[in-house]
Amino acid sequence: MDILARRIAPSLAAALGQPVVVENRGDTSGVIDTAELLRIAPDGHGFVTSTLVSAALLSRRPTIPSMT
Repeated sequence: MDILARRIAPSLAAALGQPVVVENRGDTSGVIDTAELLRIAPDGHGFVTSTLVSAALLSRRPTIPSMT
C-alpha cells in the first residue's frame, strides 16, 4: 500500500492542486490508520488506504467482505 500510495501521490496532488502527504503507519488491519483519520480535523482532506479496500478495488469483481 505504501508503494502504491507514493506512486499515485504526485498525480493526486496535481489533480487536487495541493500537496499530498503519504504517511505509512505500521498496521496490518488498518485499525491504527482509521483511528488516526478519526483524530484529525473533519475538513474533508484526509483519507486512508488499506489492503482490504485496495484488494476489493483492484479485483475484477469488487466485493465487500462479510462482517459475520
